Amino acid sequence: MGETDNKSIEIVRKLEKCVSQGILKPEMFPQSDVLNMVLMEYSRWMQERTYQIRECVNIYNRLIGMAIEKRDTSRLSELLKELIRDMEKTPVEAADRLDDLRRILVAGYIQYAQEIHRQYQYQSTLKKRAFQGRGAVYTVITGEYDILKDPVYVNPMFDYICFTDNRKLRSKSWNIRFIEMPGGGQKTDNVRLARKHKILCHKFLKEYDYSIYVDGKMQIIGDFDEYINRYSMGNPMLCFPHFARNCVYDEASACVASLKDDEKIIDEQIKGYRQEGYPARNGLIDSACLVRQHNDKRLQQVMECWWSEVREKSRRDQLSIGYVCWKNDFHYDICDLFIYDNEFICKRRDGEAPY
Repeated sequence: MGETDNKSIEIVRKLEKCVSQGILKPEMFPQSDVLNMVLMEYSRWMQERTYQIRECVNIYNRLIGMAIEKRDTSRLSELLKELIRDMEKTPVEAADRLDDLRRILVAGYIQYAQEIHRQYQYQSTLKKRAFQGRGAVYTVITGEYDILKDPVYVNPMFDYICFTDNRKLRSKSWNIRFIEMPGGGQKTDNVRLARKHKILCHKFLKEYDYSIYVDGKMQIIGDFDEYINRYSMGNPMLCFPHFARNCVYDEASACVASLKDDEKIIDEQIKGYRQEGYPARNGLIDSACLVRQHNDKRLQQVMECWWSEVREKSRRDQLSIGYVCWKNDFHYDICDLFIYDNEFICKRRDGEAPY
């Protein structure tokens, strides 16, 4: 029983005690209210279980997809056997497997990130930290899309900055910088307003030598300086690999399937990339965390091109970052971490799975 269930049980228990002691007469008993409360409790419980069962199926979908992508017959067979065992259980028993399935999926994502890191062809063999000077950690929240999360770990060597259009936002950890929609007839939206400040770090944080961008859905739990020291190899941008895909064409299909943006816009954009010869399986980053050296001219050029793509084409920035890097012969470093569950950042958005 959950906390709310216990409260409901306690209410009924007190009513029963009042009845048995003669304090509450039968004709005064709130029958309708009590049974409606019980029905609401069972309905809530059923809704929670339905959500859990749906997530279990979604996890199997991801695990099976990863096995198919790797052409791993043995792993696919194991997963199908596990699925059969779960199908033979009652739905409640199957839902109780959710935590186990989450751990299995996260372990798979961690392994995937490590494999991508090992295979990454542009990783420098010379250990040389690229990011020196004054640094800032920043996030962007527009349209009240995310709740500003205070860092669990704060490194005093960094300034922590939040760009937002929410005039009511306050924080003890973040320095709030208010932003507004551009005037002069420029057309934009809350998403692109956020993307602009995310991408053009060298313009909006000119007083800093480098920055660490973190999405509003993430929470900082570790030391970014340690992260940089461990993974920076000399390139002016350090990224996380995408947790499940390594190809922009697969990412485009996923965006269309999940209604992330207008299908026609995405299709036209991807068609253009194909026509220019942008190769499949050319790598894909997760742009929820980016470390960038502001005064590097190559990086500035790539960021300007990236913003142009996002402004004029799909607002899904992960669709264009690989293309603009390829177009400008620009290389970045990557880490070997699963972006949503590691020692530095983790996902903290209410109502969503931790991946």
